[in-house]
Amino acid sequence: MTVNTLPAVAQPVGVTNGYLEGRWKDNALCLGKTQFAFDVSGSVMVAEANLIGYSVSGANQVVLSGAGGQYVITTSPVDEDTMYFSDNRGTAGNLYRCSPTPQIAKNMYYTPQGGQQAVAVTPSYLLGRWTDVNNCSVTSTFYPNGTVVGNTGQSTNWSLAGNQLTFFANNVATVLSVWGIDQNTMRTVDANGQQSLSRRCP
Repeated sequence: MTVNTLPAVAQPVGVTNGYLEGRWKDNALCLGKTQFAFDVSGSVMVAEANLIGYSVSGANQVVLSGAGGQYVITTSPVDEDTMYFSDNRGTAGNLYRCSPTPQIAKNMYYTPQGGQQAVAVTPSYLLGRWTDVNNCSVTSTFYPNGTVVGNTGQSTNWSLAGNQLTFFANNVATVLSVWGIDQNTMRTVDANGQQSLSRRCP
């Protein structure tokens, strides 16, 4: 991460799970890999690979807890979408909120202000056949047991935390942000900002 100095602006006080919720990167244009993807319930995906737990300690410390032990970062919110951080390993810099990015929010796939959804995306909402190429002969089918199967038979596992949809295959996790547009249409955005419109198939 790029090392920066603390911006000389007034700092809002305190960090909460609600403030942290979403994807954060160290690139203001939201390019490159997501450093942290926080869920409001206390889970965080680190570097798009490791799903661990977190808790907010005091006004500005975030404690990440996983198999490798605890990792503490000290945060200072700059504004709603920017926070300065430092950790107990000597790393420091800015993180920028990237879900959704301003470019995504303003384009043809409308997302209401604040990332609210017209339809809540839940595990039961995802069940069934979906296509993102507007062709129901090319689909992915979500099953209640946490598997998703493509039309050619390939299978992987999936889980949903908030609006973060995670696929697990070959020890690699792929995270998409998902928004429900209506009961049969959802928008997905990957870690690089690439988006698609998925439609439910019969």
